[in-house]
Amino acid sequence: MTTRLNVARLGATKSTPKVAWDGVHIFLHYQSQFELYYASVARRDGVSVIKKKCRGGKTNGGSYYELSPEIKGQPIPYGKALPVGATIRTNPNGTVTISLLRGGRTIVTATDTGVGCAPITRPGATGLRGDNAEFTFADFAVKRLG
Repeated sequence: MTTRLNVARLGATKSTPKVAWDGVHIFLHYQSQFELYYASVARRDGVSVIKKKCRGGKTNGGSYYELSPEIKGQPIPYGKALPVGATIRTNPNGTVTISLLRGGRTIVTATDTGVGCAPITRPGATGLRGDNAEFTFADFAVKRLG
């Protein structure tokens, strides 16, 4: 999937206080709020990372597992269009490989071999989520990998 992301600002409220991971995240192979992959593409702390959420746990009925290292030094360019995207591929051996793109280049790739729960191999929804973020996006596209 690809899109042009424009983050106007990050905020906070009494019920949603400021946290490091505030920002915009890409959802991939979304099965439910308990089972999905996500790639943090524009976080308050300037970190990009790929994670998986598995059913069962203390965080909204699930547990989060980091699949990639944290890539630091990825600040949000407030008020400017930023090309972002992600690819996801189910491999012949049952693993799942995810790449996160930012500014026209791949910044991190991870392969899920079953960390926390089995790899999520079923196709699912793709989308964006914002936490304490005011943002717009344009030219959102999802394409089948060749």
